[in-house]
Amino acid sequence: MRQPILVILIAYTIAVLGLSLIPGIVIDGKTSHLSIFHSLYIVSYTATTIGFGEVPYDFSNGQRFWMIIVIHLTVISWAYTISSIMSLVQNPIFKQVIKRRQFSKRVRAMRMPFYIICGFGETGSQLTKSLIDRGYGVVVIEKDQERENELLLQNYPVYVPHISSDASNIETLKDAGIESRYCAGVTALTDDDTINQRIMVVSQFIRHRLYTVCRCDNPRMRTILESADVDLLINVSEIFAKRIRLAITRPYLNSLIDLLRSGVVHDPDIIKGKWLVFGWGKFGSTLGKTMRKCGLEIIPVDVESKALWGEKSGIVSDHIGEDDMEEILSDADGVVMATGNDPANIALLLAARSAKKDIRSIIRQNRAINDALFNQLKPDFIMLPRNIIIDEIISTLTLPLLGKFFEMVENEPEEWAKNIIRVITKTMVKPDSPLHVWAIEINNRKTPSIMKLLSDNVKIKLQHLIHQYTKKTTNFDVSSQIFTFPLLLARQAEFYLAPPLDFELLPRDRILFVGHQDEEERMLSIFQSLPLTEQIILGMERPRSLFFKWLREK
Repeated sequence: MRQPILVILIAYTIAVLGLSLIPGIVIDGKTSHLSIFHSLYIVSYTATTIGFGEVPYDFSNGQRFWMIIVIHLTVISWAYTISSIMSLVQNPIFKQVIKRRQFSKRVRAMRMPFYIICGFGETGSQLTKSLIDRGYGVVVIEKDQERENELLLQNYPVYVPHISSDASNIETLKDAGIESRYCAGVTALTDDDTINQRIMVVSQFIRHRLYTVCRCDNPRMRTILESADVDLLINVSEIFAKRIRLAITRPYLNSLIDLLRSGVVHDPDIIKGKWLVFGWGKFGSTLGKTMRKCGLEIIPVDVESKALWGEKSGIVSDHIGEDDMEEILSDADGVVMATGNDPANIALLLAARSAKKDIRSIIRQNRAINDALFNQLKPDFIMLPRNIIIDEIISTLTLPLLGKFFEMVENEPEEWAKNIIRVITKTMVKPDSPLHVWAIEINNRKTPSIMKLLSDNVKIKLQHLIHQYTKKTTNFDVSSQIFTFPLLLARQAEFYLAPPLDFELLPRDRILFVGHQDEEERMLSIFQSLPLTEQIILGMERPRSLFFKWLREK
């Protein structure tokens, strides 16, 4: 903009000075001259082609000749300036600078805990929605402009600041608010492990104590990231292989974990016998070897012999017809469709079911856009990377107690998990209402009324938090059905699985519940009100004034 502005200034200066120096008409025997102010006024409306005529009095021929020059000089200079401004506004670099400035301004205005999501694909989109639903803010960095444009089509209840840029760039992360005290963490969810590694290293360099989450399938890079103190490393193949291992060795425990993740009740899956794995790549081999360690017979199937990595019992075939499928599935109990191509996985599963109707199946879904097709097939297990990543992140970021619960229950016997499932399904499951998991901490912000009673040495038990309150009895109704179940109680460094209802609470206790969304809202609203809390715990509302306190003592 410097050159166009200089052209305007020079043109106006020449025009004003010339008009001021040129003599005007003779008035009362004296030659008149225009002042600098009048000259600037005349040049201003002349240059903008408004035209008010000759003021404050008629011009001389010399002034009129000069005005002809001024008209052409200023109009040309303005035309040049306007064209320069239009070119600048349309310049992609200029647009990017303005957008980055607006992006940075919106991020600085955020006054709530937020996470920076690097990579807005299917996983990033769903994670953004999950975090917003749980009351967190989100800032998105996506290098692909088309993916960034998809964010504008999402119907999020709040505005999500976003920018198209390289997330591994230090300035980009700073603009995204990584140095803000409200920034709770950074997640790297791109499909490239190298880019994810760079994002994590730069994030740790800028702010070492920040919580970091990284998707990484490369073993060598995982070692590097572990040494860089990355808090959560996600390997989709290993996580799903672990879930299948639990489904094989601990079916009831796996069913309990799946119930708490999805909110929907499923019967325990019993996996046994001989299984064929179609597609012996990174995912297929990881899953197949895990199933083999659990005692299952695994037969790899792939189109290339080198892909089988020396598997002696492997089958090499680039095309499996109906007769071939019937032959290889004659004594098989299940199939795993593990290729990186969704149509191929669907076709293989349909062929397997055509050859053997009751065959069990595990199928890999690579893109969420194919949800309708895969749900229509109704396989026993669907491996969708997006859901696996979101489950791990949400349980770690927003519900750390749930992650601790999953860790602790692996040490419990199958009978314990079976009993917990029975309690949850018989007492809490409502028609058309999925289960909901949440955590609450006994503190002044979440439960001020409970903190007040605890400070008055009132004993409060876990049952007071979950019994249904009824106004008719002015107390918690013991006979009513309880739709909330405590899964875990954390007290400093101690953890109690499925604590009893007569467990006495203390300040700073954290409790993990499973129930329904409306029960969490009811719990939070009741324990914000001291009179209502007193009605539930004490059976009456305590007097507030000195007179009524004295009267009650009497």
